[in-house]
Amino acid sequence: MKIYSELIKRIEEGKSLEKVAKNLKPKLVHLIEINKQEIDLLKQQEILLQIACNHYNELAYNFPDRVGFLNDISRIDMHEIYSYSRLPILVRMVAEGISILLNEKERWNIFYKNLNYDGLSVLLDVEYDQLSKQILYDLGTIVNTNRNNINTIYMISVAAARLFHFLLTTYDWAITIRDNFPQFSNFKDIDRLVRKEIFEYSNLEAVRNKIKNKEIELDLLIQLDLKLFNLF
Repeated sequence: MKIYSELIKRIEEGKSLEKVAKNLKPKLVHLIEINKQEIDLLKQQEILLQIACNHYNELAYNFPDRVGFLNDISRIDMHEIYSYSRLPILVRMVAEGISILLNEKERWNIFYKNLNYDGLSVLLDVEYDQLSKQILYDLGTIVNTNRNNINTIYMISVAAARLFHFLLTTYDWAITIRDNFPQFSNFKDIDRLVRKEIFEYSNLEAVRNKIKNKEIELDLLIQLDLKLFNLF
């Protein structure tokens, strides 16, 4: 990271370690805080994805035409969720999940109402298959242009888990989730995690451009929180 390079450079220039450390302390404190927030978000995402995996049987029963998609989900290993080999599965999860929503008009309307982003109204006029392909293309572009960026894997895995969890909350199984996972004992917590935080960030084009131009740093990604879902 830049901060460590800066530390080494200043020491090599003959400046005392004590003086260098004093000058860099605010940056180091900030960096530690960012890492702490990132770990918290990753834990949150892992819980949601685990919920999705644990409800494989219910999903298979309700979506028999999505067996391949569901099998992909059931094979996901929490310890390998951020490896590049898992990216295609995660991308497919997102595309298929949105496809399910779109093909279920009633659920799509629920999903749409919670987006709070007027620009997405154009999606209502887009063919289902076309939209799924566009989602895959957009995600593929993000992956290919940022292959060596851990945040790419983070963004996609969070998007997959959050979208999938949204699907779960639109069904009766949400009660099962609430009863079996103490961390969601207050059902409103699910609404807060899955709906409010994801869908409030509306400056979609600005985020797209920044990622395209590689201007987004780790601290900005954390600042945006899980609102990166809006990249779609």
